[in-house]
Amino acid sequence: MTLSTLGTRLLVMDENKLKNLKIEEVAQNEELKNISNFTLSRNVPEEKRLQNTDTITYIYDAQDFAEFRDNVNAGNNYAGKTIYLMDNIDLTSVCSETVGTWTPIGHTTEFSGTFDGNYYTVSNLYINSGAYQYEGLFSKIGASGIIRNTILSNVYVRNVFNNATIPGSAGAFAGIITGGKIINCGVDSGSIYCIKTIGNSGTAWKCQRVGGITGDLIGGEINSCYNKAYVEGRNVVQNYNSVYIGGIVGCNSGGPGKVYNCYNTGTVYAQAYFLAISGIVGDSLGLTSGRRNCKLL
Repeated sequence: MTLSTLGTRLLVMDENKLKNLKIEEVAQNEELKNISNFTLSRNVPEEKRLQNTDTITYIYDAQDFAEFRDNVNAGNNYAGKTIYLMDNIDLTSVCSETVGTWTPIGHTTEFSGTFDGNYYTVSNLYINSGAYQYEGLFSKIGASGIIRNTILSNVYVRNVFNNATIPGSAGAFAGIITGGKIINCGVDSGSIYCIKTIGNSGTAWKCQRVGGITGDLIGGEINSCYNKAYVEGRNVVQNYNSVYIGGIVGCNSGGPGKVYNCYNTGTVYAQAYFLAISGIVGDSLGLTSGRRNCKLL
């Protein structure tokens, strides 16, 4: 067993079990003895970090996270690769009201790999922008993309994508999912907005999409997730503007996508000439619902 393989296996174990290992058991196991210092530590020194491979990337801090984001946005979709969080990550040093807005992962290239949060928390995501149609920690998650075992805390996502012909979309984890999956993830706190302040061109409806987990879901899957953040969608100019808004998914707009075993406790608020609003999924556009075993608490 290689060092990186053993380290990965340990990291997905329950943390309490690791804490309760007897000193004698660790001392008698040479492999555990060699790696326990850095698999369980915080602020891991560079020399003790697991090294990235061709198929595995380890994220230890906000700078690592930003570098991973920039790699995706430069054209690496990470298909067939896995990214592991190795600690709780505070994003304040790379995005804040002072530093500036977070650029979403995958706004040019859909993320197609597996992102495993290892049950750690990513805190203080800050987005206040109208630069991209799809705003969130991730912009677009592709058909083979998977986000799992990740908690977001104190998120601030505000998408003001003012385009007369294209609607905006926002979610804490993703602006849009096109066939991918978000599994066993949650939003502990914060606010998510999708706001439009101009009218549309022509008479075709342009529908903003905003949800606690994702704004738009096309043939993908949200499974065993929750949202506790405030969610708001508004179209200030009521000229064929509408809002699809839900506590988990704004719009299940193709496939249909599947939303299983989810719950929402966050407030959902909308203002528009026409709106579809729900505590779980705002609208499914007439498709057979893919929702099962979900609750608004």
